[in-house]
Amino acid sequence: MPANLPEGLSAIVNKDNLSAIIAADKIDPVQLAAALPDGMPVLLTCSDSDSQASCAIERPLIDALRHTALTVVELKGVNHVLRDDPTDSIANYGKPGSLSPQVVDAIGRFVGAAG
Repeated sequence: MPANLPEGLSAIVNKDNLSAIIAADKIDPVQLAAALPDGMPVLLTCSDSDSQASCAIERPLIDALRHTALTVVELKGVNHVLRDDPTDSIANYGKPGSLSPQVVDAIGRFVGAAG
């Protein structure tokens, strides 16, 4: 593992979780999505402030989920760890904070619709 990781990255990538990250990186989410049962309720969120899961990046995954009961929620100013942070700074990922109200609302509507 490199000694000089970019700012904030060392908070989420370290020797203790490196093997888990390597294993997770081998998983193809598009392939897994395509294998989900037809009509299964699925909530997918993406954000204009998440360079790892922007709505444009998620298009192949969204396409692979078309056979499900897919709900897509496009969030505004929400970072990768689902907190309000329009900067998308990795350095903020490890900081304490609550879920974005947009995320809480999306989950509430999704669960309410399914229940």
